[in-house]
Amino acid sequence: MFDRRVIPQSLPCDLEFREEYSATTGFIWPESWHVREDLPPVDAALEPCVQELLESVATLKMQPGAIKCIPVKEFPVDLRILEQSFSGIFQASRRSREKKEFQESMYEAAWRHDHDRLLFDFFIRLIQQRMDDTAHSLTGGKPTGHLEDPLARPTLEATLRFPMSDSLQKGIEQQSQRSMRRLINREAEDLDDWVCRRGSSPDTYIEEDENASYVNSQWLAWRRETVAETEAKMISKLGQFPSTGRCDALGRLVVELPNVSPAVLSHFPLVVRAATNNDAEVRKENKAPRSGSRAQAKHVHKSQSEDLAKVAGSSLTIPDDSDAPGRKTTGTRYTMLSSSIPSSMQWSNAEKMTSMESMDILTRKTQRLQIEPDATRLELPILTVEYKKASNSMMKGTNQVRMYLTASVKFLQAVGITNIPVYGVQTDGPVVVLPAAVLQDDNFVYLFERLVERLDISTPLGAWHYATILCRLAQNHAEVLEKRFEEVGEKLVASLLGEGNREGWTIDHQIAMLKAEKRGKSPPREKLRKQKSEAN
Repeated sequence: MFDRRVIPQSLPCDLEFREEYSATTGFIWPESWHVREDLPPVDAALEPCVQELLESVATLKMQPGAIKCIPVKEFPVDLRILEQSFSGIFQASRRSREKKEFQESMYEAAWRHDHDRLLFDFFIRLIQQRMDDTAHSLTGGKPTGHLEDPLARPTLEATLRFPMSDSLQKGIEQQSQRSMRRLINREAEDLDDWVCRRGSSPDTYIEEDENASYVNSQWLAWRRETVAETEAKMISKLGQFPSTGRCDALGRLVVELPNVSPAVLSHFPLVVRAATNNDAEVRKENKAPRSGSRAQAKHVHKSQSEDLAKVAGSSLTIPDDSDAPGRKTTGTRYTMLSSSIPSSMQWSNAEKMTSMESMDILTRKTQRLQIEPDATRLELPILTVEYKKASNSMMKGTNQVRMYLTASVKFLQAVGITNIPVYGVQTDGPVVVLPAAVLQDDNFVYLFERLVERLDISTPLGAWHYATILCRLAQNHAEVLEKRFEEVGEKLVASLLGEGNREGWTIDHQIAMLKAEKRGKSPPREKLRKQKSEAN
């Protein structure tokens, strides 16, 4: 982590970012929702959950600054998304609460179901239909209303490429380490007031001091180790690091790269995707191991490593990391979900049709919105997810989330985007912690993982809170990311099509280049012996 210039921080340390973070993750509530009649309908069995939510919100309103009530017209997300899947919030909450009684015997997969339901129901943004667009209207010219944007949707089981190490960059070691020491030890001047305003317990101060001391001790240990290391030892250690990692889910924004072929993109993207039918690699499919097997994952990873070695001008093979192999993913894409068809798509009794006919029309009318597995599309990360079963400890998935977030912001930097955070979801059963990372202009990755938002989806209050956060990420944060990409997109395409080397952000590429450089500089041992004998 430290060799990627990552600075673990508590959220209050950065006055500017904590405001942005609070706007994205703070508890929000429609100002006009006071009594049960103001809220959307739900299944009868879920009515007690709605009543519990109203009571919890009433309690929160008594705590200064704990809740932000916003007029409906100014609500930061499209409220229809929350209203149309209102029952889904409480279904996930109720099932998660039932599991808490048996959490010691529950596996990770049991908890994932509830989290995934909320993720896919609420990591959504809507597209405004165009009245002159026949692809968005039904028979008779009746509009379909807003549609879900397939460019801002989550995907499961995403394999991410990890970034190169910065420890081998010459001339910046001491300056970088002095800056890291200062940043790691910094503390918010208003920490006491900030913690008090959030209604945290007195134990929060003690816990923060312990966590800060632990991070500092780990950094000092890392510094002592790296000072004594030679460059050769640093290089040899790179092959021991995993070059990819597989997160449980990824919330992303898909953008287009015009005129960029799959061969040009090569291994630049953050997400490792299976080859498309247009790729030459598909011709080797019959020789490849069976789909979904571990042998197949190693086969894909080995192929990528060999390609990178060729790019670097070397026939050497990059080390195959058995601890974190690059696994082939399905590349599943998402279109509009049938569960969120707006009410304007309901037909009158005079226009009755079978469900199959309805879905056929829906498929044909939204065909132009579907995302095909096209290598000229790039996935920009918004949210990385790591699920763990209930254990009363967040340590299990901490390092994984750190690497996913670090890889995500390093990739955005390679695209040309900095100062844009990527958020994380780390779970322990029903408990969700929301860290975030941002790579700033000083080239440090600020990892905000202490004193961040923490919620419990087994409560209606926590499930509602989480749903609103997912909506804000898919709508507001994706919009900011999209605008930033529009500013750098042309430059990125020009770099990929030209001589610019955009692949250099990954550790695979770094190892390949180092091996190629070593092979070019160091003659084989036999050749050295021959030269020595000829000289004698």
